[in-house]
Order: sequence, then C-alpha cells, then structure tokens
Amino acid sequence: MIGMMGSGKSSVGELLSRRMSWKFIDFDQEIENDEKCTINEIFSENESRFRKLETKKIHELKDFNRTIFSTGGGIVMNKKNYDLLSNSFCIYLKTSISEILKRIEQDNSRPLIKNKKLETLNNIEKERQNVYSSLADLTINTDNKSIDEICSIIEEKINVK
Repeated sequence: MIGMMGSGKSSVGELLSRRMSWKFIDFDQEIENDEKCTINEIFSENESRFRKLETKKIHELKDFNRTIFSTGGGIVMNKKNYDLLSNSFCIYLKTSISEILKRIEQDNSRPLIKNKKLETLNNIEKERQNVYSSLADLTINTDNKSIDEICSIIEEKINVK
C-alpha cells in the first residue's frame, strides 16, 4: 500500500490481510517497535534518521510473500525504495487533501504536518503524486469509501476471493 498519510493504508491493509489470510506489516509500527519510541520522537530528532530506518526496514522485509505492507507516505521518494517497490504489486490509495484533512484533523501523530496542515499537505502531494502514480499497479480513489468497500475493490481487481 502506498499513498499519502491519512489515505487509509494501515486500516485497509489490516482488514485486507485478515480477509485474504495474509500477513500484515505496518512499516511505521515496525520502526516504532524496533526503536522503542514513536515516529514523532524519531522525527523530532531528525527526519533523515527516520528515512534511513524506513529504508532499512523495506530491505529487511523485501522477500516476504503473501504479505500486505502499509508503507510510510514518503518511502517512495528514496531511489532504492522506489526500485524495490517497482518490483512489487503496489496499490495506491489516492485521497483528496480535503478528505485527508477530515481524517487526520484530531491526529497529532503526524510529524510532517503539525503546523500549516493544508499548505503542507498540498506541497507533499505535489511532490509525491507522480511518484505514487508511476509505481501503482492499482489506484483506488478512497474518498467517500469505507474501508470494507476499498478492500472489496482490491479483492475484485486482483481476483482474490
């Protein structure tokens, strides 16, 4: 799963993995477990440290099969990560900025958008949208769709029952 923060990667990935009886791995959760601190704490120290941890994690997990990964929104911006992801089946959960704002308005765990949320999200989307699209084997607009509906679309498109 790739896409912007708040697009539903973790929620969709978790439900989809249960429905398909596959393993689910959330990169942010894995990094927090490894580092014994929150993503916010890592970011407050140094964003580049987090990006290195993210790259390390994707390389550790690259050979897993029958696994759904929820990646961090910025993982695609690193060339090594992009190359690995380009050899995987990527589902891009595309979500409008207005929908993301609704979903994350009370969420203070997003280190990149603590201030100026709308402006920051617009800038991030502008920077990443083409990268997400270029990696996507399947793109789903998640606006006004439930997690269950998104999972059903994915299952239908990849013929998993």
